[in-house]
Amino acid sequence: MTRGERSQLSDSQREQLARVMPSIDRRLRYHPCSVRLSNGKTYSRVLLSEYSTWYEEWGIDPEDDPDKRSIDVKRVEDIWESPHRLPAHIATKIYTQPESGMGYYRFKLTLDDGRSVDCLTGNVVDFLKWPHDLSPRKVVDVAVYGGPSRSNPDLRVARYVWCLYSD
Repeated sequence: MTRGERSQLSDSQREQLARVMPSIDRRLRYHPCSVRLSNGKTYSRVLLSEYSTWYEEWGIDPEDDPDKRSIDVKRVEDIWESPHRLPAHIATKIYTQPESGMGYYRFKLTLDDGRSVDCLTGNVVDFLKWPHDLSPRKVVDVAVYGGPSRSNPDLRVARYVWCLYSD
């Protein structure tokens, strides 16, 4: 496979992916998943997305960007929703707002117990480094902020892996 080529989803992968509610970023649909590869290795923070639309927005293959990691969709055996993802409606609400600054989002999550948590991410907001006492299931709302990034947010983006497919 050369740069820019991606495999299509198998029927099984397509069925599994359909069970994962995407977050919507303009024309992009991100599916925050966990996956199991054919070699048995499991990744719990994977963003599956259709390649051609993704490339139009990002402009570079993940393999050519030293800050991105990716896996080949042909290696994926099982797909399910990641327990680490922000709820789809919360991530989509963030994506509908302008970036806080060039290449980042600042936002405050409201939790079901009334607490709030300040967050700072890059262009992707779906996966945060959750401490043991918090989880994305507790998030009930979000407010996006503009302006300079805060130097000490409560949560930052967690490492994740791209998995792009052809449709």
